[in-house]
Amino acid sequence: MIDFVLNGGIMILGVLSIWLIGGKGKFIKWGYIAGLASEPFWAALAVRNGDWGVMILVVLYSVCFVRGLKNHWRD
Repeated sequence: MIDFVLNGGIMILGVLSIWLIGGKGKFIKWGYIAGLASEPFWAALAVRNGDWGVMILVVLYSVCFVRGLKNHWRD
């Protein structure tokens, strides 16, 4: 059941993030927020499965999402 919840969070927030970032206008910043919100799901699944390569990506993607949010916050 926990894997279902984790994968669901990744799927919903991940797709929402890419959809919003790929759009135009004032909603781009919300894509970065959705991306950041997906990272705990990725981290939990990576730790649960012992996948440390994915855990490194979680850190790197989080840095990228924060950077994007910082650059688009005032849009």
